[in-house]
Amino acid sequence: MEENHIFTKKELLKMFDAIVDKTLGEIDKNKVFEYKSKNKGVAGHVIEKSVLGYPLDSKPRPDIVVDGINIEVKTTGLKLPEKLRKDIGNRTLTAKEKKKLIPKERMSVTGVFLKDADITEEEFDESHLWSKLEHLLFVYYFYNSKDKVSTEEYKKFFVQGYHFYDMTPVDKERIKNDWNIVRDFINRQKRDNPDNPEKSYPQISRLTENMMVMDTAPKWPKKPRFRLKETFLKEIIHQHFDKNPHVIDNNVTSFTEFDNILHTFSKQYKGKSLEEIMIDMNLNVKNNKGLIERVMAKYFGSDEAKLKNVGLFRKVGIIPKSITLTVDGKRTEDTKFSSVNFDNWANASDFEDSDIFSYFSDHNFVFMIFEEVYRDSPLKENKFVGFKRLIFDEEFINSEIKKLWKRTKKLVKYKKLEEKVERYKDTNKIIYNNNGTPKTSLNFPKASEGKAFLRGTGSNSSRKPQKVNDIKMYKQYFWLRGDFMVSLLDKKDFI
Repeated sequence: MEENHIFTKKELLKMFDAIVDKTLGEIDKNKVFEYKSKNKGVAGHVIEKSVLGYPLDSKPRPDIVVDGINIEVKTTGLKLPEKLRKDIGNRTLTAKEKKKLIPKERMSVTGVFLKDADITEEEFDESHLWSKLEHLLFVYYFYNSKDKVSTEEYKKFFVQGYHFYDMTPVDKERIKNDWNIVRDFINRQKRDNPDNPEKSYPQISRLTENMMVMDTAPKWPKKPRFRLKETFLKEIIHQHFDKNPHVIDNNVTSFTEFDNILHTFSKQYKGKSLEEIMIDMNLNVKNNKGLIERVMAKYFGSDEAKLKNVGLFRKVGIIPKSITLTVDGKRTEDTKFSSVNFDNWANASDFEDSDIFSYFSDHNFVFMIFEEVYRDSPLKENKFVGFKRLIFDEEFINSEIKKLWKRTKKLVKYKKLEEKVERYKDTNKIIYNNNGTPKTSLNFPKASEGKAFLRGTGSNSSRKPQKVNDIKMYKQYFWLRGDFMVSLLDKKDFI
C-alpha cells in the first residue's frame, strides 16, 4: 500500500471531526470542483483528494490502511423526506433532523465480473467483495435537493458525520450467502453451457428474491455490480445517527433459514385461529392494532412485539402482511400497503427516486394467510393456513406501480385533483353520509382502472386529516386488487 494511503485512527478522527457540518465546497482545499466536470462521484473525490490527501485511482483494493487494517471509504449521500427537506434552507442539520436521514440510493460495492478477480475461483473470506465490505469508513453528506443537480451545486452540500463500521458476524454470513447465490449460479452456467455461459446471465438480476442484504444491477448485458440493499444501508445509518438500544438481531443469515422458521410456525399453528395463536404467545388480544406485525415480532424475539425492534426485518427489508381467503379460496378484500407520501410522489423527478418504487423494489413480503370460518368473520376468528413469501418483479413495478405513480403525480403536481359530490344515478340527488355531509369521491386511480390504486381509510367523514391541493381527505394508501393478489400467491408454494 502506498504511503499516502496509510493512517492511524487518531489521525483520521482529527481529520473528519474538522469537516463535520462544513460544506463540500468549504473542505475542497485541492480544488476538485475546478477539474471535475461531471458530478458522478464528485463528493467522494473531494473526500479522497482534499481530506485524505491521495490522488484518485481505480486499483481493486481497499482505499486505506488504518492501524494495519484495510478499510474501504464510502462517501454516501443521504436525503430527508421532502416535507422535512424543503424547510431546511442552506444550513447543516440538527442532531434531531439527522435521525431522519435515509440513503439517497443503494450502495454500489464492486463488479460481479472482474478481470483481476474471477468470482468462481474465489473463496468468500479472500474474495474481492469481502475485502471491500469487511471494514468501512462511511462519510455522510446531505443531498439537499429534490432534483438532480450540477457539479457546482454539490459545493453547498453539508457533511453530516462519519463513522467506522465493521460488519458483524451475522452481517458477514448474510453477505456470504448472497454472494454464494450469485457465484453458484455462474458456476452452474459455466458447467452446463461451457461454450456460452453468458446466455443465462440476464437471470442474475432475478436472484434477488433469495438474497437478503445485496442485489445486483444493472441487468446483463451491462456488467452487473453487487450493491447493498437500501434497507440494510438504512439500518447502518440509523445505528450511527439514531442509536436504538431496543433493536435486536438474530442469527438468521439466509432466506432458507428464515423460511424454515416460518415452516416451524406453520406446523405449530396451522388450523388455529389468530386469537388462539395470540393467546399462546401471551399477546393482548383486545388490542386490534397491527395484529400480524405483533405476532411476527414476538415470534422473532421482540418482547414488546414491535417489528421496528427486530433487526432482521429492518436490515433485510421484510414486511409481513395478512391475506384472508374465503372457504373456496377466493380473496375477500383488496390488500392495503403503505400510506402515500404526496410530497415525495409529486417531487420525485424519476420513478426510481420515489418512495413507492423503493417500497416495492427493496422489500420481501411475507403473507400470513388465513381462511374465513364464515362470511365476513373477524380476522381474530379466521383460521391460519400458512405462509407465502414473494417479491414484486421489475416488470410489474415498472408497469403497474409506475403507472399509478405517474398518474397520481400528474394529478397533484399540476393541480388536476378533483373532489366530486356523489349523486344517485336515477334521481341525480346528492348522497349524504350518516353525519349529514355530502358523500364525495376523488379522481385518484381506482381499482376498476388497474391492479394498483389509491384509497383512503376512515370511518367519520367529518374528520379528514390529510390535505392535498387544499382538498381535505381521509389518509390515502396504495392498494393492490384482491383478485390480482390471489393469482400472484397461487403461483407460490406454501413455506
